[in-house]
Amino acid sequence: MTAFYKNIITPMKKLERSMKNLRDGKNVDSRHLANVTKLEEMQQLINSYSEILNSLLKNRFELDSQESKTSVILNRMDDGVIAFSMQKQVIHINGAAKSFADISDADDTDDKIMKKLKLKIDFDKVLYLSNYKNLEEKVEVNDNVLSVVLVPYHNEKLLPMGVIAILKNITENEKLNNMRKEFVANVSHELKTPIALIQGYSEGLLENVNSDPESRKFYAEVILDETNKMDKMVKQLLELTKLEYEKREFNNV
Repeated sequence: MTAFYKNIITPMKKLERSMKNLRDGKNVDSRHLANVTKLEEMQQLINSYSEILNSLLKNRFELDSQESKTSVILNRMDDGVIAFSMQKQVIHINGAAKSFADISDADDTDDKIMKKLKLKIDFDKVLYLSNYKNLEEKVEVNDNVLSVVLVPYHNEKLLPMGVIAILKNITENEKLNNMRKEFVANVSHELKTPIALIQGYSEGLLENVNSDPESRKFYAEVILDETNKMDKMVKQLLELTKLEYEKREFNNV
């Protein structure tokens, strides 16, 4: 009876305890299962379990390591990233995404997130988009202008696994674009006056080509003055274009 208990019952209890620890995510070590019984068949069973256990532990370590690296990268990104599962549950969200729209841990589903982002997008429509396609929307949330890109992600068999939302804060770009549009509109309006004056005084100069020198000088001075105004505005436009070009080049580096 003692041999039976020692070679079968005790090893089985150790095996059972190891399996429960593995199931509960606790630290598991297969070394304590080595040579726990003199019964060859029982030891073969335990050795097979130990091989499977070691393989699982290796895969778990690699997975945890990869998840840790991914988490560090995502949390250091300036852009917001939200990953949804097939069941429309949030499986990852980084700090940038939370700050853009005041998203909390309680906002754990597609519906709650879309409500915070003020988006009305069909999750399934995004999920089954053709390869390399995405949906993009621009929204205003808490004084921020966000570009939201929704794209499905797939497994190795190209079956949909969920949706990723990428949030980019474009508030400053929008402000600059509005300022640029306003500036261009103002310059365009301001150019009308000197152009009209130059045209009018040029015609007057041609019509009065034989007039006295003082009159011709006055006409020429007005034309020169308005030309200088136009030259100044054109240089401002060129400087603005140069700054925008340099900004785009810097952002693409």
